[in-house]
Amino acid sequence: MSESWRDMDMANPTEEHSMLREMVRNFVRDRVEPQALENDREERFNIGLFREMGSMGLLGLTVPHEYGSFLRSAAASGWDVLV
Repeated sequence: MSESWRDMDMANPTEEHSMLREMVRNFVRDRVEPQALENDREERFNIGLFREMGSMGLLGLTVPHEYGSFLRSAAASGWDVLV
């Protein structure tokens, strides 16, 4: 099922969106924040972290589900994921 961004209720995310948001928040807190400042200062790209995000299904969230995306709705690729 594909949703149009016009049909989304960003103020009331689905359980799937809430679970994704929590997963992303925890990942950022536990894995991204501890290394972000140092890698930024050194102008390094943390490929290991990028691969870890891929294994969690966090890459390609804007790709429609029928083409292999992790989620089934357009709302997951919107700002509600990061809130």
